[in-house]
Amino acid sequence: MMSTPPPVDDAASPPDPHPPDRRGGHTPLPICKAILLCDRVIHDSRTNTNSIIGIRDVFRMRRFPTGVASVSAFLQLVGGVGRYNISIEVRELQGNRMIARGQGIWMEFRNRLRPTDVVITIEPFRLPEPGDYEFAIYANGEQIDSQRFAAVLVQPPEPRGGG
Repeated sequence: MMSTPPPVDDAASPPDPHPPDRRGGHTPLPICKAILLCDRVIHDSRTNTNSIIGIRDVFRMRRFPTGVASVSAFLQLVGGVGRYNISIEVRELQGNRMIARGQGIWMEFRNRLRPTDVVITIEPFRLPEPGDYEFAIYANGEQIDSQRFAAVLVQPPEPRGGG
């Protein structure tokens, strides 16, 4: 006598990050054409343009560990098909340790040839020590690119002698 296999609980299985497309292949991941770390991004709805303020690749700090105010990542993505969850992690490169995460946002590509701008804000976080770090960009949980940055210790200026 043949037994019927138990039913599969689809709710317990995570969704496939790359569901099959109509041709039976998997949905391609988007490609980063630009990653800029900055203090903030201002969007002008009248002209539909972005102004990127305070581009950074080095964080100069007076002590470590230290807190970093929120920063933004301006991404320009291309090549996606359909809907993706885009997220960011801040990683310490020496130990490959995650130290912060930007909340993921859902976005949809309507035309895979047209670049799509995405801004993700990373809330305040702590840098444990001087060194090299990266902002790792993820689409549906898979890393698609990263942008390195440095954290350096800056000595305060010496007081000038009075005369």
